[in-house]
Amino acid sequence: MAAEYALLRNADVSPRGNHELTPHARASDTDKQTAARKTIDDDFWFDAKRFPSFEELAAPEGGEGRQQCKDVGIYVNVLEIQEVDQIKETFTAIFVFTFSYIDPTLKDYSPEVTYIDLHDAKNSVKKVRAQIKGIEKGIGRICMVDEDGHELRIFRRDLLAIGDVNWDEHMKLDWSFMNAVEQPEKMMDNRRIEYFSHQGAHVQHKIKFRGIFSDDFHLERMPYDRQILRVQVVGEVPVYMMRFLPTQTGAGKLLWHQSREDRRVPADWCVDKEKLPQLEVLVEEGPTSRARFDVHIYVERHPDYYVNNVIFFVGMFTLCTAFAFSSAVTTKKKDTDPTSEHKQLEILLTLLLTTVAHKIVLASWLPVKPYQTSLDYYIMFCFMFQVGVMAYCVWAEPIEDQLAEWASNAGTAGWRWAESLFQIYERWGSYSVYGPLLLLHLFVFAVLKFHDSNKNPVGRWFYDRLFIEDWHSVYRRKQVWPKKDPPCSIYQEGLEEKMVESAVESDSETQSET
Repeated sequence: MAAEYALLRNADVSPRGNHELTPHARASDTDKQTAARKTIDDDFWFDAKRFPSFEELAAPEGGEGRQQCKDVGIYVNVLEIQEVDQIKETFTAIFVFTFSYIDPTLKDYSPEVTYIDLHDAKNSVKKVRAQIKGIEKGIGRICMVDEDGHELRIFRRDLLAIGDVNWDEHMKLDWSFMNAVEQPEKMMDNRRIEYFSHQGAHVQHKIKFRGIFSDDFHLERMPYDRQILRVQVVGEVPVYMMRFLPTQTGAGKLLWHQSREDRRVPADWCVDKEKLPQLEVLVEEGPTSRARFDVHIYVERHPDYYVNNVIFFVGMFTLCTAFAFSSAVTTKKKDTDPTSEHKQLEILLTLLLTTVAHKIVLASWLPVKPYQTSLDYYIMFCFMFQVGVMAYCVWAEPIEDQLAEWASNAGTAGWRWAESLFQIYERWGSYSVYGPLLLLHLFVFAVLKFHDSNKNPVGRWFYDRLFIEDWHSVYRRKQVWPKKDPPCSIYQEGLEEKMVESAVESDSETQSET
């Protein structure tokens, strides 16, 4: 037995009318009752805005047929990002694809419609094979035509179910994922007829996927990096047979409610509320090319883990090298304490090895890339600083002895002045080096700590300039679409096409021309 799509029905028991219309039918008493009901119920499974509408007693013809049979409307709703694996450069996402298309093979097919007949005193349930043509303007009754050509109009709340179709015998959409690591899991697959026109049945096919997808991660600014995660889809037939058109360029809000803000993405990532997922459908180059569309998910990293566990400790290790110059370690007379220099090197070497250990651990967290991240550059700076301090400790004493020897042999004021200057620097030079280094770390800490405050525009300005890359730059660096001359274009609202370079600046949810 064919499965039926059960429809929610409002419990309202107010008078409602079903009318079988003939060419000479007149408005009945039930029509007068329904005239007061101008609101359209929201409990029916289809979107009334997508249906053709007719005047109350006009004969429905199923719309104007503006959509071609090869055009496939696509809407995407990204529900959740479950995991982002930066080592394998993959991510796991849950999303819904909704395809809308015309199936000409169903033009003469009439599904079984189950509805409540209010003409019957018992409000009995009836079944009839009919084609839904549209909705009346204002009142909102469904317009149907049965196999004998008789018209039937009922309210949407009285429509209970529409019989299923053996879809294996009818039109199929031929497409595939381009960057799926493995075949995505189908969590839900639902296909149904919305209404009929002279071209055929208008079908809505909704599929819910859970899949793992691969993409290139650009980590130059890590841990303050932004990423565009892409789900790439391509048609497997030429565009003269099938092409995609965006029903809506917004691909879901991903964050449904503030209380669920951290449940839609992994804890170490977040979604910019000003940049939600987008659907981009590529304008085809010719009739033999393949239809393409991408789902772009904009995420940015929570840097707290790396700041607390890497930047903080490596910075502290670097600043702690100043202890090697404290009076408890150093002495002015080598003969009094010949182990003074060794104590300094022991402290510095221990801190240096700890910094190297952090670099090794960080390398295990990242994929193999031909460039260094911002975090790598910071650790390398601290490493080179510590190496420089060690070199100074090793060569400071020989340099001072050599200057003293030259000054005594030459007997000139210049050499004596150089010797005294070096002695002054040896005593106070650490303050001139570690003081600015400490101030720099305090400045960076203040910017990172207080940049979110609305009362601190200066901190926000430094944060945006020093750490964050704007989304337009991320989009261009990603090279989402191939570089060509002229540039690739994508479908947008009110336009046949729009240049890819400026597409990232459009945040509005738009509709394409069909």
